[in-house]
Amino acid sequence: MSWTGPARLSPICNVVSVVMGEPLNNCNALVEAIRVMKTFPFQLSPKKIIVSMVGIIHAINKLHGDLQNINLAMSLHAPVQDTRCQIMPAARAFRLEKLMNALAEYQKKR
Repeated sequence: MSWTGPARLSPICNVVSVVMGEPLNNCNALVEAIRVMKTFPFQLSPKKIIVSMVGIIHAINKLHGDLQNINLAMSLHAPVQDTRCQIMPAARAFRLEKLMNALAEYQKKR
């Protein structure tokens, strides 16, 4: 058996940002990381980048202003506001109806 050098790796074609905590709590760093992924040597299309989040409304609006065409994955935890608040106390700050409206606006602007 002979060694022919390092294996050739396939190019990265999709990135999903799933972190402990909420990536939109550090929106500036998230935007910068995505900007880096869009440039050489990665050159990823924004359409191939997904940010998984629980939904901070003002950050969703800022994200669209800073970056267009990235995909958002929403972790609702529950489809009813009261249940969401029991599971995830931070949901009290971002009512489900307002969150869904912000996501609909984000989608329209894409």
